Amino acid sequence: MGASQRSRSRDNSAGNRTREELISVAAALFAERGVDAVSLAEINRVAGQKNNSAVTYHFGSKVGLIEAIQDFHTDANELRGGPLLDLLNERNNLSIEELMSIAIVPVATKLRDGDGGGDFIIMLSSLFTGDDWQIHQANYLARWERWRELADGVAPPVDECHRRARVQALLTLVVHSFADWERRRRSELDTADLEVLVETIINAGIAMFACGPKGRHQVVDQLLEGSEINLGRLTNAK
Repeated sequence: MGASQRSRSRDNSAGNRTREELISVAAALFAERGVDAVSLAEINRVAGQKNNSAVTYHFGSKVGLIEAIQDFHTDANELRGGPLLDLLNERNNLSIEELMSIAIVPVATKLRDGDGGGDFIIMLSSLFTGDDWQIHQANYLARWERWRELADGVAPPVDECHRRARVQALLTLVVHSFADWERRRRSELDTADLEVLVETIINAGIAMFACGPKGRHQVVDQLLEGSEINLGRLTNAK
């Protein structure tokens, strides 16, 4: 390797370390105070960057930084599928329980990965309730596309409206449940055993995906009478 190549290699290595440090610091600050309350200048300062434009240089904007944080944690923990999903794709008898496990267990393991996973989950929960929640949910759901395609072949068939509703319900349950668990743990409040929580969420996911539309529920119709919610768009009337 020539001198110029060695120099580029060192530069790339230093650049990667800087990116990872910025990602780590940003996720921690976002988890602690929320995305909107943290400035790029503060991230630069806490990360010890002498270059005041370090975040902009590496990520372009706060949105680019958020996407990089998601890339870092989803790629590292196979939330996009990875070898496990490839293996399960080759099987013809995948169960709904296994389907739920590959959606839920990797998220839970982020809480114990020692690499800022808890910050990432809390940050996601915050993003999903912020002003731009629809954009952030859509971006995160895009990372689950392979899993959703596999789910279509395992769960009973439903129309697109029901498909979207149950995936969104599962996503909300997973992210907010684990974020709440992590917040309580950090505040030294009583928390459920993590393994029990994982099992509970898997069972809830199985219930969501194991059956097709059952038609309109009379009691729900009565509760929502006079509201602006149109159940006719959410369920198949019988």
